[in-house]
Amino acid sequence: MKRKLLSLLLTGIMTAALFSGCSSAAGSSSADSGKTASAESTDSQTENDTSWPEKPIQVIVGFTAGGGTDVTCRVTSKYVEKYLGETLVVSNVVGAGSSVASRQVKDSAPDGYTVLYANDNIITNQLAQTADYGPEEFKTAGISMLSTNVALAGRSELFTNFDEFVEYAKAHPGELKFGVETGSFHAQVAASLMRDLGLDIQIVDVGPIADIIASMAGGHIDLLAGPSGTITDYVEMGDFSIIAMLADERDIDFPDIPTLYEKDVDYSLPKFYSYMFPKDTPDEIVNKFTEAMLKATSDPEYIEETRNMKYTPVSLDRAQADEFMENATKDLVRNQKTLDDYYAGKN
Repeated sequence: MKRKLLSLLLTGIMTAALFSGCSSAAGSSSADSGKTASAESTDSQTENDTSWPEKPIQVIVGFTAGGGTDVTCRVTSKYVEKYLGETLVVSNVVGAGSSVASRQVKDSAPDGYTVLYANDNIITNQLAQTADYGPEEFKTAGISMLSTNVALAGRSELFTNFDEFVEYAKAHPGELKFGVETGSFHAQVAASLMRDLGLDIQIVDVGPIADIIASMAGGHIDLLAGPSGTITDYVEMGDFSIIAMLADERDIDFPDIPTLYEKDVDYSLPKFYSYMFPKDTPDEIVNKFTEAMLKATSDPEYIEETRNMKYTPVSLDRAQADEFMENATKDLVRNQKTLDDYYAGKN
């Protein structure tokens, strides 16, 4: 997954640069190039020839307001509106690791007015059997953002780095509580730590990441995994300590924090954010939305705002997004097997 991720990341960044460069070069183009651009524009309009959208579009998010996925959705949707020319109304439909939301969109009319804002849970829900379907039930409108800064964090009063965590866990077997949301990647992380380091940790179902963070702030759990941007305030106050990163390589914003790979834990997380339509939605609608999304994710203001939130802006089109998720699924299947083995050993 590492090479695929890096390749697609570079492609996405280059796509963003291309879109940005096009706007600045337009004023100096020759008459011939102007005619070519006009022809290409006409071809694009023909391909996406549809009067849609003619009314606001409902964007369903399967996570609580204020959480990482909700925030990224609202930021991205704000810029998509700018290029689509229609309002995107974000609604939070919480439950069963976001599968309540995905099912609502899957079963909605394929008219382009109901779209899912999804992350890797669209895959892990199916693997964890909280949903009997996956990405195959949707048409993906590209990928707008990646989270390469997902962190493993713990309560600072117990440990402040990874080695201290391992030492504490071994000295207190079965005591540490890892907060998770059913159907998400969190439990996979906990199971991988136990498998590769020989630890005994409790996996506790708490709910969405916002609830997990609140639970750890209250001292009810001891470990969590989530985007670093969602726990920044607690880290700065000294309540939480980031002890490892879940990406393949160290994060540019946390150069001193090791990856799990460096600590002999065979785990990395391909976390993405994408808009998805019901699978019978006409291609011209999905294509038109994707075109607006690609313009939005190439907007310099969007790129700056996204990076300030500690996320990675990308511009992956439909084909690139499908390839990314195909490879992500392979990694998540392997991670889910580790979790299934853990629960099998508990029975």
